[in-house]
Amino acid sequence: MQEARYLIEDVCKVIVPTQTQLEYLLRLQKAPSNEEYIGGRMSKNPYSAKSFGGKTMADVRLKICKECELVDIEILELLVAGKIVSPQLDINQVYEQVWWPFTYRQRYPDSYEVPPIHDIVSTEPGLLT
Repeated sequence: MQEARYLIEDVCKVIVPTQTQLEYLLRLQKAPSNEEYIGGRMSKNPYSAKSFGGKTMADVRLKICKECELVDIEILELLVAGKIVSPQLDINQVYEQVWWPFTYRQRYPDSYEVPPIHDIVSTEPGLLT
């Protein structure tokens, strides 16, 4: 019975393979216009997306507030590729759907479509540096 279970698990892995989570590196910076209003420094750039202790942009915002010594977390908006992002969004989702297309279009302005990030990483491992 146990052998049948292992066989079924292997077949399931072939049919629906588990997708490996990429480790995204986030470069956090304050806008130059906010230097006098927001103290502290974001000194450990780039940050691994896994180092925030959570999976949402709210966790990123909390980390920024702690490092910049901000008391009121609600006044901080996160700007990614010129767009304000919601704190409820997943870090990976923002990276893949906002930052990645923005970065790809900057590198390849004549490209018609933006390929999925997982396809590019498997063929061009140095692209995300």
